[in-house]
Amino acid sequence: MQYDQPMEEVEVREGFSYVMEALTQARRPKGTQASPALNCRDLKEHNPDFQDGEYWVDPNGQTSKDAILVQCRFDSEETCIRPAPAKYDVRPFTRTTEASYFMEDITGEKDFSYKVDNSQLAHLSLASNGARQTVTFNCLNSEASVALALYNGEELDAAEGKFRKTTTVSIQDDCVKDNQWHSAIFNVRTNKTETLPITDVLLYDVGQQNQQFGIELGEVCFS
Repeated sequence: MQYDQPMEEVEVREGFSYVMEALTQARRPKGTQASPALNCRDLKEHNPDFQDGEYWVDPNGQTSKDAILVQCRFDSEETCIRPAPAKYDVRPFTRTTEASYFMEDITGEKDFSYKVDNSQLAHLSLASNGARQTVTFNCLNSEASVALALYNGEELDAAEGKFRKTTTVSIQDDCVKDNQWHSAIFNVRTNKTETLPITDVLLYDVGQQNQQFGIELGEVCFS
């Protein structure tokens, strides 16, 4: 303590420091449902010793009651949302040879679903600079000729490999027509974060008696 400082001033400073420390501790998220972070990057900043795993986050910052469980990948500062479900069983489809949506036309269901509501997804997207997702197309006697329906309502033709200079898709395509099961993996990356997640897959090579299709969705990771 400096001897030329009044005792009252020293006590005020010490009291202020105590209050600030208490506020910092109160703000420090633990990644639990009762104490969620804004995203995985925020969680790591306050807990540098945390390891990759499942944690609770609250991107809209309103109340922990609507917090969501995500997978945190701290090295890449990614907050990853899981699809629900992640795998759709194989289906035949012979009603038409015209291009058909896997969910809407073949399964008769709505878009792919994910473990997040619209508000949390929107805030997570706004707080991120990039996003990525992998989709696996399981194919029996069908070419991997598809377009990916995007969250923003647009479509990405996988054959073009790029969309509006902001989104790219790389393909590992093993689909051939030899009466054996194969797969094609589509890796989508974008810096236009409202593009993801993928909501459906438009199939062009459909309608034959000996064809079947299945879809496996990867996590949607925001960074």
